[in-house]
Formats: sequence, C-alpha cells, structure tokens
Amino acid sequence: MRAYIKKEIFQSINMLKDACQKLKLMQCGESNELLEQCQQLALSIGNQIEQSEQSDFVTVHYLEELCEILYKLYVCKNKNKYNQIIKEISASLKKIERSVKTDIENSPYEIVFMPYKASMWDALDSIYQAAVQDKHCHVTVLPVPYYSMNQKDGQVETHYEGDQFPGDILVTDFRTYSLETMHPDVIFIHNPYDQCNYVAQLSQQYFSTNLVRYTKYLIYIPYFITMGDSVKEQYCIMPAVQNAWRTFVQSEAVRKCYLKYGADPERIVAMGSPKFDMVLKMQKNPPELPKEWREVLEGRKVFFLNTHLTPIINKAENVLNKLRQVFRLFGQQNDVALLWRPHPLSIETLKSMNPKMLEQYLELVEEFKTLQNGVYDDTPDVHRAIAVSDVYIGDWSSLVAMYGITGKPVYLFHMEANNIFASEEKSAYRFGCGVILDGVLWAPSENSNALCKVNLETNTAEYVTSFKQEDRFGIECYHRAIFFEDRIYFIPLCAKYFAVYHLRTSEITYINFEGYVNNVAAKFSEAIQYKSYLYLFPAKMPHVVRLNMQNEEIDYFPECVTDLEQVTGLPFENNPLFLGGMEDRGIAWITSQQINCLIEYHMEDNKYYKHFIGEKKTAFKDVASDGERFYILNMDDEVLVWTSETNESEVIWKPSDTKLDCQFMRIICLEGCLWLMPGKGNEVVCINLKEKKNRVIEISKEYTSLNNEKCKAYTYVVQDNKIILCPAYAKEILEIDCSHCSIRAKKIELGSRFYNEWMEDLIPSPENPCVYDCLYDENLIPLQYFINLILSGGKTYSKERAQCFQQMQCNVDGKCGQMIWQTVRRKLG
Repeated sequence: MRAYIKKEIFQSINMLKDACQKLKLMQCGESNELLEQCQQLALSIGNQIEQSEQSDFVTVHYLEELCEILYKLYVCKNKNKYNQIIKEISASLKKIERSVKTDIENSPYEIVFMPYKASMWDALDSIYQAAVQDKHCHVTVLPVPYYSMNQKDGQVETHYEGDQFPGDILVTDFRTYSLETMHPDVIFIHNPYDQCNYVAQLSQQYFSTNLVRYTKYLIYIPYFITMGDSVKEQYCIMPAVQNAWRTFVQSEAVRKCYLKYGADPERIVAMGSPKFDMVLKMQKNPPELPKEWREVLEGRKVFFLNTHLTPIINKAENVLNKLRQVFRLFGQQNDVALLWRPHPLSIETLKSMNPKMLEQYLELVEEFKTLQNGVYDDTPDVHRAIAVSDVYIGDWSSLVAMYGITGKPVYLFHMEANNIFASEEKSAYRFGCGVILDGVLWAPSENSNALCKVNLETNTAEYVTSFKQEDRFGIECYHRAIFFEDRIYFIPLCAKYFAVYHLRTSEITYINFEGYVNNVAAKFSEAIQYKSYLYLFPAKMPHVVRLNMQNEEIDYFPECVTDLEQVTGLPFENNPLFLGGMEDRGIAWITSQQINCLIEYHMEDNKYYKHFIGEKKTAFKDVASDGERFYILNMDDEVLVWTSETNESEVIWKPSDTKLDCQFMRIICLEGCLWLMPGKGNEVVCINLKEKKNRVIEISKEYTSLNNEKCKAYTYVVQDNKIILCPAYAKEILEIDCSHCSIRAKKIELGSRFYNEWMEDLIPSPENPCVYDCLYDENLIPLQYFINLILSGGKTYSKERAQCFQQMQCNVDGKCGQMIWQTVRRKLG
C-alpha cells in the first residue's frame, strides 16, 4: 500500500477513536447519528484497503467486525450493555490499527522526476541515481513537453525531448501517467517559472502551483549555477521557490541571497548542486567521442566556446560580429580546435524575442560548420564538452562555475560590447602616473595588477611583477608612483597597502595603513613629496596621511578632512574630498572636489588654510603655478587665474565645446605655458601666458589608435620639459615637447613574453577565494595572447583555481545528489 494512503487510513482510525470517546458520554439512542458516521468511515477504510490489497484481506474482516459492533450499539437499549459494547469498539479499533501497521505491507514510495529539457537533466541526475538504488522506492522519469512562441508570426511551437535523454534513463511517456491517480510522494523539478517564462513555458498542469495538489513533497533543484551569492531577485521569487517543500541551493551564500528576497528560511537548504556531481563524474570517466569529433579534436588544444542567451536577446548584432571574429581567428590556427556549444534555447530565444536576427544567426552556424578545426555541439549533454576540452572561452554563465571546479582555465568574453578583440591586437595595459629613471618609465598598470616598465628609447614595454598582496586582476590598484633613494613608492587608489618596489633587489614590500572604510575605492587622490616625507591627500579617507620614507612610520592628520566635511556638509565615505595638487616651497596646494576651495597645506607643521575662490561654487580639479600666480582648472573645464595676496580671480580660458563633460583632468605649467591634459576629450590645449595665445592639438589627428570610447582616459608623466601622455587601451603613447609645442605618437611594442609572464605570475589564492582571481578576461588579455599561453604550456594554476571554485560551493565531492536524496528519504520515513 502507498504510504500516503496508509497515512490517510491512520488519520481515519484516529477519527474513530475520537468518536469512541464521545460515545462514552452519550446515552442509548443519543448516539445514532454519530454511529452512522462511524459506520460510513469504517466502510471507506475498507474500500481503500480493498483497492490496494484484496477483498478478503484480514484487515477488511476486522473492519467488518467493527461495523457489526457499531450496529449492536445502534440497537442497544440497555445502559450496562451500552458501556460494554463501547469497550468492544475500542478493542476492535486497536486490532484494526495493529493490523494496518503489521499486515499491510508498504508499497514503494512513488518518486517522480519531471524535467523538460534533456540538456538540463544534469541538475537531477545524481539524485536520480541515488533514488533508483533505493528498493523501497519506485522512480519515474517523466519528461514533459514545453512550448515556445515565435513573436514574428505568433505561432506556438511544441517541443518534447523525451527521446534525447541518456540511454540508461528509463523514460515514461507523460500521456500515460496520471498525477491525480498516482499521487507521487515526491516530485523533483528544475523549472521554477510557471507562467513567468516567455521563451519556454510548460503546460499549465505542470506548473508548480498545480503540482503541489498531487504531492506532499515538491522539490525544486535550480538548473543554473551562480558565482558567489549573485542571484538575481527574479530567480529568488519564482513560483517554484514559493511552492516547493524544499529548494536545494548550491551554497550558504546563495541561500542567504534567497532569504534576502523573502524566501522561507525553512524551505531553502544549502546542500550543493548535482550539476557539479556530473562534472566530476565525467572528468573521471571521459565519454567516448563520435568519430567526426575525434578527427577534429585529437592532437589539438580544445577551446570550449559557450554562448549564452542574454547577449543574444539584447545585442544580437554585436554578438554575431564578435563570433565572426573568433571563428576567423581560430580558423587561421591549425594547432587549436574550437568546440562551439550555444545555449540549448538559443534558437527558441531568437524566435521569441529577437526574430529579426534569427536568419543571420542560422547563417553564422552554417559558416562555423565549414571550419576545418571546428565542432558544433547541439546535443543535450554539456558535460561531454566540458570533459573533452582544455579551456573555456565565452560568456559569463552558470557554466563558468561548473568549468571552474575542474581547474581548467576560464577566459571571459563580453559579448554585448561592440569592440574588436580577436583579429586585432588590443593593448591590455594602461599605465598610471609613473616615474622616469634613466630613460625608463616605471608605472603601475591601471587596468590590471601589474608593474610595467617602458624603455622610452626603444619603445618596448616589459612586465616586471604583480602586486601579490592585492586582488589578482585588481583594477586601478595604484595610480601614482614616487621615487625616493633606491625605491619607488606606489600610491593606493583601490589597493589595500602602500607598495614599495626596491630597485636593487627587485622585491616589493607593503606598508599597511589605517582608515579606509570597507576597503573603499578611491583612497588617495594626490601624493606630494616633501623632504623624506610623502604627504597623501585623501579622496575617501578620514585623514591626511604622512609617510616617512626613511623608516616607513605613518602619521595621521584628520583635522583638514573634518573641517572640509563641515564646510561641504558631505561625508568623505561617499563624496571624494580632494583631487589634484602641487608643491611650492614646502606648501601643498590641493583642490577640493566638492566646492570652490583651494587648501594651502604647510607640510612642515601641518597647518592649513582654506581659500574660497571665485563667485560661483564650482569645484576644482587641479592647480598649477608659475611662481607668482595660481592657475586652477575647475569642474566646468574653465581655467581661473588667482592671486593669493589679493584673493582676486578671473576666468582666462573656457572650452569651445561646453557640452562635453570632463574634457580635461589636469593642468601643468611648463615653459611659460599652461597645458591642459585630456580627461574624456580628444584635445591637448596649450595656453601661452606671455603671448596670450592658445593652441589646441587634436589628438586623433596625430594618434590613429584612439578609435573607441575606452580610449578616453589618460595619465601622464613629466620630465625635462616633456609630457609623456598615456591613453587607455592604446598601442602608443604621446610625447609632448613643451619647448616646441609639438606632439608625436610613439608606438609601444610589448616584449615577446609580456602577457605570458604576467598571466603566469598571477596566482589565485585558495585561502581567500575570489571569483575574479580565477578568471582571465578579454578586457585585460587579448585572445591571441591567451591562446599563445595555452599552447606554450605556461602556468595556469589548475590546482589553485579548482580549490578556489570548490570553496565557494557546498559538497563539491561528487556526492551532493546522494546527500539531497538522503535528506528527502529521511523525511519519507
């Protein structure tokens, strides 16, 4: 007998026991109505047993005896006999209850797995494998159909993938299985959406809101994997999350995310994802490959290309252009193979949400199939692709976490971005403000965790080392460098420490400092050297910091910050205080980012004075001086001249294009001229103070590699009346000769092992796992260089990467499905 029927019988027997207690309090003739109800309930129990067992089953005979006793009480007129018959009823109920417990054998629990996409079966497979080993359970795999809508013509298409499941999975036709009749004890699902999915939707009868009518234990296993705790709210409030008895999620961090969006704490259990079980299983036992796959893949490094749905929905044209570039690049290299496996719903998604691009997408698929070193994988089994490949390249998706636990390298595209990265080399470095020593520019990379040096005579760049105490792919860790004796001091922007590079030993040491809030970005905006001291003026820090470069002692001076906060009414944690500055005879002149205030900071005694300049309260960016007067660049890109003795000021220059925000970021005074360094603009402006003439140099005319918005950011270094201007993501630097008011572009060549040395030096930390520490990114490393690293056999830190990914999940040992099943099985009894 099914457990749920047996439970209903016990509930009915308890109702008869309660009725027996009530009968004791009644007199002859008063109990007739209640006796009739007891009679009907006993007959109902008998019918349930006969349907499950057989008509002459022993418990049925006991129930017939109970009915006879109930009739005796019905016709009884004697009070003494009435009490005696009540005792007989009580004894009969005990016998019936005992018989139900001991004589009626339990039928296997009915367990139903209800997938809809064969490619998503891995979310359930290891649970299924554990369940089918349980002799007390009958397991049914019931693939259900789903529907997609073509928005172009409004046609609804029906899909059924019951014939696409692995051969060892016994599939039941959904048309032959009645949920109402079978009433499963447990139903496992991986589709949480009900009516909320516009790409692929199940029939309404299989919505979670309806499934709970047919089972006590509806269990939702998410088919997606996420990194860390980054689960979007929409996935945490789906109908299945609200309706399921339990939702088993991959980690405690993910569980907290569900709870943040209102999920019932009892219903969300962190126990891992069965999808990881399948990954590890296939890694240990790689599948047999089809002949046509072997002919392409054997003897080559295999790059698994994954493309996801979101970019196809939002920026399909950009995605197709980028894929063409990738196919072209791989088509030119015979020692690598490209295994492309698009998301299984790619075509349905385009039909439903971007039908205009469907034809182009299908043409691209056919184009890819002509590659001699390409394999197109449209099978349901993603794990074969994971197992046979050496490297992951493609979108950020749930596959990143699954692939990461193998330890194999992961390289991320940004498919929606409209930029070329595959067929053209794009520089993946951007130099911060450095120092020039003996013709060599030493500078931190602002878009990667790297210290670089550029020989300005040979125009070659070399990777020196990484800042290993900082994030592996830290962006804008350091943005300034100061030379003192035989050391270079690097000033933190987003970094956690001061870094000191020792030129004699090629070592980096670190100096801790206090005061940053929650590792806040933009720690220091300006650094000024005074004798053996380094004064650092904060962006979002609570004090001015003084570093003694002789003994590395640090002093903190909060007064100026507190004072400026009171003036602006803006707390430093959210509103940067200072920006640019300069030194003049022991005084640091520092601009405020929030108000028209110039700080006069005396570094000898740490006294300071505030100067409010100009009538309008436009804040300042930077300041320069010719020794007599000060020139201030404000947030409107205007240049003011200010005399400290009289506090008089006037605007001496305005930009021609006032619509462009932040055209200029810095102002430099050299050779009787003011030089405005570009921010987001495309111009360098020279203001001749003696001749009252201006000259505008359009960078794009001199500098052809500035061709997209990512180039609109610059840093600079000054030496010997020359300004070295370093645009972002560029193959060249600009050298401005201030004596002749000229500018020229100098192409920078990377050393032959620039990227390999950098990538090999970046070790993910399993002690403090960070998703971004384990990944390579197209914004940092050109794809061709990454391919070269893989082909050269360079270090990719497989073990460390696997540890980082595994520490972010629960139960990544291949036994997650077993543990989930054991949890459910204990509840069944």
